[in-house]
Formats: sequence, C-alpha cells, structure tokens
Amino acid sequence: HWKILLPVDDRSLLICGTLFQGLCQLIDEEFQIIVNSSIPVVANDQLNSTIALIERETHSIYFAVTYTNQGVYRWQIPSIAARS
Repeated sequence: HWKILLPVDDRSLLICGTLFQGLCQLIDEEFQIIVNSSIPVVANDQLNSTIALIERETHSIYFAVTYTNQGVYRWQIPSIAARS
C-alpha cells in the first residue's frame, strides 16, 4: 500500500509504502529509481496513516506516522521525524 506520493520537484517523486517496513524511494519522471532509502519512516500496514511535508528551503522532509506494532524494527520509528 502506498502511504506517500509526493512531488519533490518537476522531475522526481517521493514514494513510500508498506513494503520493507515502510521504506521510501525517489524516482524520476520515467519511474527510474534515483535513491532507495535504508531507514523506514512510514506506517507499514494498510490501516495506519502517514503524512509528509517537504520543506524546500532546507531540503528536508517531515513525516508524521501512526504507531504500528507490525515488524521487528517499528519501535525505532518516531511518530514525527525529519529527513534531509
């Protein structure tokens, strides 16, 4: 299940889903992967919510995530996080 589909700029899209405990990918306009994240940041089940906001001036992405207890590493994921 896709949790985040967020345009980063005119040529790339941030997608995050429940696969692999909630990892994200940055893809280009031809759906070629630019970056695979290694840190899960979104809810990893179909019921819990995740929202994201891009701060363009600081090149940061903020995530707010509903807690889910599915998976081994979920206790490491904060409810609110920022990535740059």
